[in-house]
Amino acid sequence: MDAGSSRRSFLAVAGAGALVAGFDPVSRGWVTDLAGHPGALPVPKLKGKLLRSGPALAAAADDFGHIVQHRPWAVLEPGNVDDIAVMLRFCTRHRIQAAPRGQGHQTFGQAQ
Repeated sequence: MDAGSSRRSFLAVAGAGALVAGFDPVSRGWVTDLAGHPGALPVPKLKGKLLRSGPALAAAADDFGHIVQHRPWAVLEPGNVDDIAVMLRFCTRHRIQAAPRGQGHQTFGQAQ
């Protein structure tokens, strides 16, 4: 869990985990409830999902060789290629580190 989030801010979505609603630039963390974070920037409209949950993060945390684990702050499950472009622009604009992972078929954490 990163410093910018709390367990209370997670919204459980059946089977999918916590959907991200925005990014709080003060705490530098993803939030699932914009009402509880007045300065948070809403996530752009997506066809897919931006997730902040245990199962989604755990799946993306392990490299193909099972040598390196690096837990991401959030995972984008794009609905189309436009979702990727939109989120990369959002992350660039707000100085949020983002990296494509794909299927993670590289060892030593290179795909993370």
